[in-house]
Amino acid sequence: MDYFETGVAWPDVKCPVIAERPLRVANGRSDGHTVISSLKVVVLVNGCLYAVLEDGHGLRAGDILSRNFDLTRKKGCDTTEPTEQVFVRYKSIFDARRGIGRVYGRYREIEIPELARWKMDTDWLFRTSWTLHRATKEQEEQFVWQAERCIKKHEKDTSEIKLDALRRLLKIQTMTDSLGRRNTTMIPMLCCAIDRSLEARTQQVRGIGRRMDWRAMVLEHVIDQIQAECRAIRRAALDVLQANDIFGEARTPRTLRGRANRISDYAEFLKIVQVRTFTRVFAHVVSELKEVAELFHDAASKRDSGHLERARLLLGKIYRSMILLEQHWRLEEVLVVVSSHVHNGEVLSAYQIRLFTDELDEVHRTLTNPDPVTGVHIDTDFETDVLPIVVGNVLSCLTNLRGEDDVFLPSLYDDLKIACKPL
Repeated sequence: MDYFETGVAWPDVKCPVIAERPLRVANGRSDGHTVISSLKVVVLVNGCLYAVLEDGHGLRAGDILSRNFDLTRKKGCDTTEPTEQVFVRYKSIFDARRGIGRVYGRYREIEIPELARWKMDTDWLFRTSWTLHRATKEQEEQFVWQAERCIKKHEKDTSEIKLDALRRLLKIQTMTDSLGRRNTTMIPMLCCAIDRSLEARTQQVRGIGRRMDWRAMVLEHVIDQIQAECRAIRRAALDVLQANDIFGEARTPRTLRGRANRISDYAEFLKIVQVRTFTRVFAHVVSELKEVAELFHDAASKRDSGHLERARLLLGKIYRSMILLEQHWRLEEVLVVVSSHVHNGEVLSAYQIRLFTDELDEVHRTLTNPDPVTGVHIDTDFETDVLPIVVGNVLSCLTNLRGEDDVFLPSLYDDLKIACKPL
């Protein structure tokens, strides 16, 4: 049976290529597999990597299916016939990333997590910079300390891209422009420039890793796109919360409708994305974004601000949902390296232990302390209380990493997997 699908050079989560094709999926038993005559999928890599679009046939929307020639041969099927090739199912894009992308060497195991951490530090500076104009002396000192801490971590870097980011970070730390004037309004723009540099370096490093499997690279590209859009949603929610033209005296029907339309666009994007583990959070956020847009349109049409308090509460919840999702990503970055080490029988270096200890410390602080900008705890107003499980296992990881003896990797791996699961 012949099968053809549209070619995909580089998947775009905003414009996914959808195909409907026959598939054989390994069912976890050595004696067989499930034969599916027709399944709707998002094409990630032609012929060998897909995301399931809809629930059915024992699969769930967002599952990742990856072609496996060894299994195909083992089950007596023809590897040269597309309709007979057997696929392995992964229950989330992160599971697929760990299962497919066994990457070795310093670049993947140290620099990628290091760059991810730097991006998080930059994002903290970005979020906090909006309130510097009214910061206390202690808060300003904390901001400068965080910038200095980041500078010290990277002062020995030699990559030109990273040095460019470091030069901007030095400007942030001094809070002065080229004329020597105090200027906090430039900091968000500098942070965005740093973020672009770090993203460029991340892509460069991924190209360096010779053993990076193409499918793993595609999965990471998809994750990067989704994360970038989620950061944009979080920043947009915070921007609206602080906007004088929505919750202040400058509010007009026109500004309300403009914001409502942009918020609706974000909801439409999240509806497109069918990649677990994102879908669980996205389903709630889509509903909340739609309600905020409706409330804004109502307020614009009736010139009635009565609905805006409800919109404010929902925007705060959306903002915290995105922050919580980011902690999941940070844990996943540590988990992918620990998983590789467990798989290969390797041990963590002293540097990796320090790096991961710092990262998990920061995750723990984010999950247990009020947000520095809004002053609200991250778990406020959520129906399901998952943080005790997550925090408990993060603490267990930290105890393991700080132990006097060598890190017990299997235990660290198990604790990280449990911590990631509910987020």
